[in-house]
Amino acid sequence: MNATIVSLKRQLRKDIATRLQKLPSADILTQCKYMPTCEIVTTKIIHFLLNTDKNCFIPRCTKHNMDMVKINSLKDFESLPVNKWSIPEPPLDQQRENALETKEGLDLILVPGVAFDQNRNRIGHGKG
Repeated sequence: MNATIVSLKRQLRKDIATRLQKLPSADILTQCKYMPTCEIVTTKIIHFLLNTDKNCFIPRCTKHNMDMVKINSLKDFESLPVNKWSIPEPPLDQQRENALETKEGLDLILVPGVAFDQNRNRIGHGKG
């Protein structure tokens, strides 16, 4: 990623964090579900989806890309190694169905982020 973009995103994250810290607690509660500054924990959601026979796709990241790949079972999910952010992630050498190629479509997409613009672009904590 371009160094200028990385620097601009870093500054934008700081600006947004400062704005959020200045919001009164009542305003935060009426506008959103506050999440701590770490990554959202999705383990319970994934367990629910897999236990109810739903298709579940999770991120698999490389240096420049992120693919959403299918988790086949609860056992499959629990056997995944964790990445440097302590998030379970399928190894790159495993062939998995990609969410963009699934013929069944997607019913729900969870997209965590620090902020979103009017064009639905997001900025996250790290690569986003």
